[in-house]
Amino acid sequence: MRKLNNIRCFFVILAVLVGLATSCDVGAQPAMQTVTIGVVARRGPEECLKEWSPTALYLDAHIPGTSFKIIPLNFEEIEPAVKNGTIDFILGNSSIYVELQNIHGVNRMLTLKRVTPDGYTTLFGGVIFCKADRSDIVTIRDLKNKSFIAVDPTSFGGWITAWRELKAQGIDHEKDFAKMLFGGTHDNVVYAVRDGMVDAGTVATPILEQMIAQGKIAHNTFKIINKQERKDFPYFLSTRLYPEWPLAKLKHTPDALAEKVAVALLSMPAQNTAAQAAQSAGWTVPLDYEPVDACLKELKVSIHKNYGRVTLTQLIAEYRLQGIVIIAVMVLMIALLVFFRQLNRKLRLSES
Repeated sequence: MRKLNNIRCFFVILAVLVGLATSCDVGAQPAMQTVTIGVVARRGPEECLKEWSPTALYLDAHIPGTSFKIIPLNFEEIEPAVKNGTIDFILGNSSIYVELQNIHGVNRMLTLKRVTPDGYTTLFGGVIFCKADRSDIVTIRDLKNKSFIAVDPTSFGGWITAWRELKAQGIDHEKDFAKMLFGGTHDNVVYAVRDGMVDAGTVATPILEQMIAQGKIAHNTFKIINKQERKDFPYFLSTRLYPEWPLAKLKHTPDALAEKVAVALLSMPAQNTAAQAAQSAGWTVPLDYEPVDACLKELKVSIHKNYGRVTLTQLIAEYRLQGIVIIAVMVLMIALLVFFRQLNRKLRLSES
C-alpha cells in the first residue's frame, strides 16, 4: 500500500512540474519589437495617422515579432528625430531625404507609387493657384506685389518646386511679394487662399484633388497658374516633376529589419487597404534623387546654401601646398635681402 501511495505521489509531483514548465513556456514568449516610422505630417497629425497607420498594421502582419508605429512629424521635428535616433525609418519629401542623407547618412530603400486614375506615378511636383474669380492673376508674373502663402520653407512640393519656377520667371519672393507667409500644412494653405486671406499659394500635387475628393473644397474653387500639361501626369501641375517620397532607414536601423520591410512593402498590392488609405499604388525600387539635389543647388538652399561661395577656409584647404611654397619663398627672399644688406654694410665699413 505504501508503495502504491509513493507511486501516486510521484505522478502528482510530475504532473505539477509539467504544468509549471508548460506555463513558463507560455509566459516566456519573446517580447515584441517596436519599430517606429517617422512620417512628415504634411496635412497634420490626424490625416497622417489616417493615411499611414494601415501600413503599420500591414507590416505587423507580414513581419512576425514586430509592432510598427507611425510617428507624425511636423517640419521642425524631422531633423531632431533623425539626429537623436528616436525613429527607425523616415518617410518624407524628397528634399528632406536629400538633406538627411548628406547630413545624417539615412539610406533610401523604396519610392512611393502615387495612385492615379489610370494606374500610378512615381513623380510629383507643385501647383500654384489662386481663386478662380481673380481676373488680375493669370501668369506667374502677375503675382508681383501680391500676397503669397506656401507650406514651409523646407516643404519641397509645397514651396521649393514653386520657388524654382518663380525664380525662372523673374519673381524674387523676398522683394516682389507684398507679403510671404507659411501655413505649416497643405490644408492651411488651401483654406487661406480659398478664404481670401492671401492672393495666391502653392501646395504639392495631388493635394487639391485629394481635398476635392474628400469634399473639403469645391472643384471650381481655384485657377491653376503656370499650368503644365503632361500626358503621363494627370494632376494639376505648375512646376517640373521630381521623384516621389522615399522611405529611408536610419544608420542605427539593422539591415536585416530594413530588408524585411522592403520585401513586405514591395509585395503590397495596389488593392490592399493600406495602399488605398495612403492613396498609393504600393512601392517600387528607389529612384534617382539627383534632380532634387540639382533643384536645391540652383536655389542655394538646404545643404547647398553656400554653393558657389568661396570662403577663406576653403581657400586654405584648396591651396594649402601652394600657400606653403609661396610663404617659404617669401621667407627665403627676406632672409637673402637681410643677408645682402648686412654684407654690404660690412664691405662699406672695411673700405672706410
